[in-house]
Amino acid sequence: RNPGVIIGVPLFDADGTVKYVLEAYGPDSTKLLDGADGFLMQTLGEYAGPAAQAIETRWQQNQIAKLPTLLLNTNSLAAFISALRDFLADVFSVENAEVLIAAHEQADNAEASTTKLWGLQSEDDDLPLLTRQPSHGVKLMQKDERRWYSLLQKGIVATVARQTSQQNAVVTYVCPRTDRDKTYKREMDGYGVFNSLTASVVKSDDRRASGELALSAVISMRNRKWTDEGKLSAENVEKMASFTSSDLDLLEQLNPHIDQAIKSALQAEESRKSLYTANRFERQAEAIMTITGCVAQGKGLNDLFIIVVREITQLLHCDRATMFLLTDDRKKLYSLVEPYPPHGDHKIRIEVPISEKSIVGSSVLHKAITNLPNAYDDERFNRKTDQSTGYITRSLLSIPIIDKRTKEVIGAMQCLNKLDSQECPVGQSFTNEDVDLCHAFSAVVCVALMSRTDRDVAECPVLSHKGLG
Repeated sequence: RNPGVIIGVPLFDADGTVKYVLEAYGPDSTKLLDGADGFLMQTLGEYAGPAAQAIETRWQQNQIAKLPTLLLNTNSLAAFISALRDFLADVFSVENAEVLIAAHEQADNAEASTTKLWGLQSEDDDLPLLTRQPSHGVKLMQKDERRWYSLLQKGIVATVARQTSQQNAVVTYVCPRTDRDKTYKREMDGYGVFNSLTASVVKSDDRRASGELALSAVISMRNRKWTDEGKLSAENVEKMASFTSSDLDLLEQLNPHIDQAIKSALQAEESRKSLYTANRFERQAEAIMTITGCVAQGKGLNDLFIIVVREITQLLHCDRATMFLLTDDRKKLYSLVEPYPPHGDHKIRIEVPISEKSIVGSSVLHKAITNLPNAYDDERFNRKTDQSTGYITRSLLSIPIIDKRTKEVIGAMQCLNKLDSQECPVGQSFTNEDVDLCHAFSAVVCVALMSRTDRDVAECPVLSHKGLG
């Protein structure tokens, strides 16, 4: 479209730097703008310059004020990082943003340390970003949710991090064509990135003994949006849909506030870990007291089956659990389980041959712990069990119950389907902490079982499985 006649004047900020240009368009190309028009534009520019700077400053302050809100509105480190990524993507008008946190590992030499970067697993990785134990009321991020990167590897993000240490200053790198950059690495810098703005975030209140700045994080804004992309050629989009000096100014203003927000989020996560650990120890003590109370009250074996399953299910926050015991001839394992779906107090006695082809049988034979994120990936798991009961097994944890006095196996604990905060088993798996907790609980159960005198189980329908998981 022919704009006709154009007249423009520069707008200066307080430092005398041109950041904006005020333009006027005359639709009639036959009518020229005269000196009076130029004088009027210049006069407007003198007022518009400070006004534009004030508007930009106010806008920047409004964006900075949103960072504390991110902390208040999220209740886990993973949720905060995810919210921070969305915040940066919105503020800088990009398709997506990445936040990589710096982790400093102290070496034997007190003045030396190794720095690595980590970020959240992408949603495309089919891994949960959030986990929690509802019974404890605490959300935590699991270690396997983090993607770790070395600063020695290739990549724009790694390069910015290294240069921050080398130059002892905040480093900002604008890349108009990221996919053509020699240092670009898709695994670290993102897939399908057209242009990017990458910057280091340094710890604003922490300098090392040597005077060096400590790296807090590296942030990367990717693929600047252009609202009128369909009306521009690819060449013009490359020129116009890029990052500007205003973006760099905003980054400079945001840098210390992003650092403080990340620091607060990390501290809050540590507090949650402490509370989570304390609550879990308390819950473990309650479970132990419940089992010992059963022994003191002379509860029968049928009752013990029910109580053990209930306690371990709550303790590990899983959907189902089963306690298997050896028969008197030590040739089979048996248990009492609810049918699926449950029918009142109706129970089924399941008998499982002790075999290498059975997961629980293998745990008993080898006194081995089996922890499967997906039970169907193990050839020992018998899918016919799910088909006959209507249940869908996903994650599975099997731990032998061992008498510490005789070192003999007397049974096994099997837990199914670790749950997330929404009581959903999809994508969940038992952690190393769950394994330790179940192992400790099984030792208490063993004491309770060995202290009992009755060995009989009330008559129940017997369901024999040759290859039950």
